[in-house]
Amino acid sequence: MQAFPVHTLSENDLDSVVTEAGGVRVHTDADRRTDAGADFVLGNTIIELKMLDDEGFGKPERQKKLAALFGDHEPDRPVVVLDPASLSDVDQRTYRRIIEGPVKQAATKARKQLNQSRTELPTTTGSVLWVFNNGYTALDNDTLAEVVANRVRQDTSSIEGIIVSGCYYHSDGFDSIFLWNCSYVPIRLDHVFPEFDKLQEAFMGFANKFMTSVVTDPQSDGRKLAVRDIVFDVDGVRYVRPATVLGSPSEFYVNGRPRDNSSGIEHCPPVALIVPKLDQAAFAAVTDAVTSAATVLASYPDWQRHVASAAAAATPTKPLVAIDVIPGAWLDWCRETNVEPNLKSLNGYAHMLFEESARALIETARERKATGIVLSTFVLAVTEEIGQDRANDISHIAIVREPMEGDPIIQPLAENVRMFREHAIALAVAYALAEGLDAVQWTVNKRYAWV
Repeated sequence: MQAFPVHTLSENDLDSVVTEAGGVRVHTDADRRTDAGADFVLGNTIIELKMLDDEGFGKPERQKKLAALFGDHEPDRPVVVLDPASLSDVDQRTYRRIIEGPVKQAATKARKQLNQSRTELPTTTGSVLWVFNNGYTALDNDTLAEVVANRVRQDTSSIEGIIVSGCYYHSDGFDSIFLWNCSYVPIRLDHVFPEFDKLQEAFMGFANKFMTSVVTDPQSDGRKLAVRDIVFDVDGVRYVRPATVLGSPSEFYVNGRPRDNSSGIEHCPPVALIVPKLDQAAFAAVTDAVTSAATVLASYPDWQRHVASAAAAATPTKPLVAIDVIPGAWLDWCRETNVEPNLKSLNGYAHMLFEESARALIETARERKATGIVLSTFVLAVTEEIGQDRANDISHIAIVREPMEGDPIIQPLAENVRMFREHAIALAVAYALAEGLDAVQWTVNKRYAWV
């Protein structure tokens, strides 16, 4: 939820900035010209303004390239974080080539326009490309400046410098932060551009006026949203570029900044396949009591095949949990609940016992801390929080055994499961009941968390 609407800036807005700095339009007949020229002249420098209005990571072709690059490093994960810091030097260069597409197009077009205007105004001494980031939220201002400078150095020798600026809007629904950046990067050090100081001052003056108008006179038609996670799917794998965090924990949201939950899960889904656990004597007592015999209760071998079939149907996110059933207690429950003693009520009784045990174990589940009590054996749920949407979190479940000496012995049970923390804890509880363990702990990896 954004705190208030914000207008997307246009070239006309920045026109006033150049005018305030002492610049003018190069060509007053720009809309009628056959040969497109640059936008402004400031001092002896021609300036061409390019607005990056689109999200560069929104293009399907670029998404496929990003997926191929990052997916190769984590082939078994259902959610892959687009973190360039995780790439090797070679792959980082590939990443830069992928993300520079919009910049390359802008620089190529700007070079032609700047050259055209320099030809018509031979007294000017320099050409500057001004890139304003309106919508390429995957790139912060520093990264964009590096990409633009690198592209210009490779493509042309006729651009003496670049200006990189933008308005970056970050919000958690309560706190809002606006970063107005405007920096100059010289490409040719022999070109002098003293007027940039005036341009930068005019830009910040415009920013102050803009923010004042946003607060005092909000417009319902504002279209600029706070920076959000960039999310897309390629070949069944989700890729996430987490939004920049706001820098420090929220003083308003004491339990952490609110996150979306697009998973559609509002209540804990089934986390186990449950079967009654019967030895041969208990099986005989059950078959003596049932009012209508089911095929699986025809004989003890039939029952064992039924249990084996259930085990074969189990998955890492829905393990088989065999619940001890005492026939006498089951029959008492049937009388108390006024149900017939049959296979359906036998399964229902096992489910009831599972739910009781699961609730008790969930209540005792604790966060694993370095200074906490050391347990000898327990089930651990580890959740990686990824960005602003809980639907993109990944969890891992394992049995951990802590010997008196040496490293812990870890037995993975479920890995790289797309599941948020509460769901993962419930699954860990199911595994604990399946393994006959009475302790569950959990921990959260917040490397890519929205905190």
